[in-house]
Amino acid sequence: MGWLMDLLKEVATGSPVVILVLAVVQWFKLFKTKDGNQLITGNGLLIISLLVGLALGILLHMATVMPVGYSGWIQLVIAGLIYGLVASGVFDVIKAASSTPPTPPTLYIPPKS
Repeated sequence: MGWLMDLLKEVATGSPVVILVLAVVQWFKLFKTKDGNQLITGNGLLIISLLVGLALGILLHMATVMPVGYSGWIQLVIAGLIYGLVASGVFDVIKAASSTPPTPPTLYIPPKS
């Protein structure tokens, strides 16, 4: 289980990867169709963020620890999946937060009897 703690430490210090994934997703949002509509939307952007996070997570893990043997490759895949899922989750949360405007709180004052 020591490798899991090392992996979680690496993921915690790899937050620039998540920021880079969000930047890449924003770049993909710039692609437009001929009529000016966004080319990739919704789940397509979510899948892109997962795949980019997976690829960058694997590259970051390989830069710090080169996999040796079967367990090393499993750790590599797990690290990539963690980065990919975190990045797509962060993207999804930001998308949800920015799509619905917050409703102002209402104060209920009961009528006097």
